[in-house]
Amino acid sequence: MKIGILSFRSLSNRASAEELEMQKVIRTMGHTARIFRAKRFQMVYDKKSPWLLYDGKPFPKYDVVITRPGILKNVDLHAALIEQMQMAGILLFNEFDPILHAKNKVKTMQILDKFDIPIPKTVFVSRPDDLKQSARLVGGFPLIVKQPVGSFGNGVTIIESMRALKSALL
Repeated sequence: MKIGILSFRSLSNRASAEELEMQKVIRTMGHTARIFRAKRFQMVYDKKSPWLLYDGKPFPKYDVVITRPGILKNVDLHAALIEQMQMAGILLFNEFDPILHAKNKVKTMQILDKFDIPIPKTVFVSRPDDLKQSARLVGGFPLIVKQPVGSFGNGVTIIESMRALKSALL
């Protein structure tokens, strides 16, 4: 079996330890494994060209591609590559919709709530006028403020007072 591993790591960084371990295990099991870097893909939109190029050449046929969506920036652009792979008929482990839902804290909370999975009391705020009431609704200070999109603690702040909350968000 030919298995691709789609990495979103910077080209200046080596493959992660997890990606290298996945590649090793896949090869140990007698399969072919290759790590592909997202930034080396080109998506082509015309009737004559292949839909996906990798380093300027048509993306080779793989039985499955394991996506490693450690996406922190340009989420929509990177997710578009995953969606393009799906549209091209490539079998993916970690598809477009679940990745976008996992990267968006609002969608994640909606899904958890829908399936009655316990979650901490959470309030999403769009207007500065709602800050005071929102702080009260979650039980007061200190509270944790998160940006709607992010991973690995990026965009997370502990807020100790209303003044700090207004300062952080306005």
